[in-house]
This record gives sequence, C-alpha cells and structure tokens, in this order.
Amino acid sequence: MTLKPGSKNLITDVPGLNVGNAEDHILKSGVSVLTSSNPMTASYCVMGGAPGTRETDLLEPDKTVHGIDAIVLSGGSAFGLDATNGVVEYLREQGKGFAIGPFNVPIVPTAIIFDLRNGGDKTWHKNPYPALGRQAIENASMASFSLAFLCNSSNELEVVSVALLAKPLVAWFCASCRRFSLAFSA
Repeated sequence: MTLKPGSKNLITDVPGLNVGNAEDHILKSGVSVLTSSNPMTASYCVMGGAPGTRETDLLEPDKTVHGIDAIVLSGGSAFGLDATNGVVEYLREQGKGFAIGPFNVPIVPTAIIFDLRNGGDKTWHKNPYPALGRQAIENASMASFSLAFLCNSSNELEVVSVALLAKPLVAWFCASCRRFSLAFSA
C-alpha cells in the first residue's frame, strides 16, 4: 500500500469528516475530536508502553456496535479520558448514538497521551477535560483548523492509526515540532 498526503495534509481531507479542537495554554494540553454526520466505521491500533484508551474494545469486529459517533484524542493522561464525557453529553443532546430502546448511547472511542510533565499548570481542582471535550466537538467542522496543543514530555512521536470511511489513515502528531500529519491510501 502506498500512502500519500491529502491535498491540505489535514485529516479533513477525508470527505465527510469533521474535526474540532480545544486547547488550554495554561494547562498546555488539549483535545481533538473527529466526527461526521453519520456513524463511522473505525478500527484501531494501540502502540506504546502505557496506552490509555476508552471504548476501543467496541471497535473489535465481533462487537454489537457497527459505527461510532466520534473519536477523541486528548492530552492529560488518565484525566484526559474524561474529555469523552463532554463529547458524549453533546452528542446525546443532538440525538446521536447507538439506539437501545428509547435511548441513544453515543459511541466515542478515546485515546490519550501523557503530557502531565510538560510544564503546564496541572494544579486544577476540577478536571478541565470534560469542558475541553465539549468545546472541541462544538468547534468541529470540515474546514481547515488550528491544531490543539498536545505535548508529550519526552518529545516522542505520538502515532494514532485508524481506518475511517473505508480509507486507511495514518495520523501522527509530533510534540517537539507541534505538527499533525495525515496520510491515506488512494
């Protein structure tokens, strides 16, 4: 398989995919949300020595859920997993989600990076990530976007590999140069 960058080298090069970001410069962290108007088919690959995820098991092919409503990529280590709460609440209000009787349960797989020692102020009393997740999904659009600040204290390359809309994607964020890149097969 040959990978090539999209025309803007942004994940929004994938038709129908919306991206929203929220960041906190004092915290030196942020949240990115990928979503679309229809449920998306997704898969995942977890890499690294201490991965943090939520609802990724639902992406296994033998599970009941056949589509997801959003993907959350967050800083904040384990605290960042709570960014999903803000996204789920927003999607529930929009009537999105997996139908279970009269209820819709938004399906939002999440992955986090460790950025707790990046110099940001982490002395908060209330976890800021649910509000950052909510802000990120409210900002979601197909337009070009500014990148949320996700910084890994070791300046290692963070790689997220997903498959959306039947096109294999490889997306990566380099903390040292603050660049997010995307490639997908033609």
